[in-house]
Amino acid sequence: MPHLLLVGPPGTGKTSASLAIARRANPDPSMHMHLNASDDRGVDCVRSKIQHHCRRQCVGAQKIIVLDEAEAMTAPAQHALKPFLDDSLSTAFILTCNDDSQIIPCLRSRLCTVRFSALSVEAIVAALRRIAAVEGVRHSTTGLRTIAEDTHGDLRSAINLMQAVCVGQSRISVGNVTRHSGPDLSRFVRDLVAAARKANLAQMYRQLASARSHGYSDSDVLRSIEDHVLRAPMSGQRRACSLRTLAEYKTRAVEGVVDELQNIALLMDMYGAASKRHKDPVGGPRYALV
Repeated sequence: MPHLLLVGPPGTGKTSASLAIARRANPDPSMHMHLNASDDRGVDCVRSKIQHHCRRQCVGAQKIIVLDEAEAMTAPAQHALKPFLDDSLSTAFILTCNDDSQIIPCLRSRLCTVRFSALSVEAIVAALRRIAAVEGVRHSTTGLRTIAEDTHGDLRSAINLMQAVCVGQSRISVGNVTRHSGPDLSRFVRDLVAAARKANLAQMYRQLASARSHGYSDSDVLRSIEDHVLRAPMSGQRRACSLRTLAEYKTRAVEGVVDELQNIALLMDMYGAASKRHKDPVGGPRYALV
């Protein structure tokens, strides 16, 4: 079996898939090692635990080492892992991560990459409906769909939210889901966009404060703005301009600059009246009004 790198958003089944692959490749659980790289991420772990497992005798099937959240491994630890991937023919490695850009190139080139995408709303609803049938949980389709939409393709979060709603509730409905997860963030973003179109900064601050009071972070708002841009009806050119603007602000978010002022600036750039006449240095409109 080749060494694998499973990449994708949280809650899409990477760890479950890696464990299933390990069991299929070698049914003997004593030949499996499962490490969470965010805990065991240093070079000492590679030189002790992983080296010891690679040296174990195994007849027939390969030994399997699963490294969850491999992007949390330090660069020295990743470099120390390379010789084991090259020299250990009796051991197969399965690495999982949310972002493969944190995996050093020389290690990534030794792995066969399998990409997982966020689950669709329909796929999550189908999975929740199967769970409800097995557990005997009363539910409405709209209630399950609300859970799926609130969790943004993360099946693990959807199952956790479903379980939380079932505690003390006789039925999964839209009202019961909202009481546990809070109001839909997209409603706040729609009001934010409406306020940005009018350049009403006071209203924008009030909407952001309201979202924060319901437990939503500035990063949650940024992600919801992205969803709004992707789903809102607009021309292809306008969507491209909006996405380019959004990419600049997401880059700042990766660098740690995420606050309400950044989100207000983003919305004003994309929707504010002042952006109508602004031109891109290379030609064409810089921002798009939706």
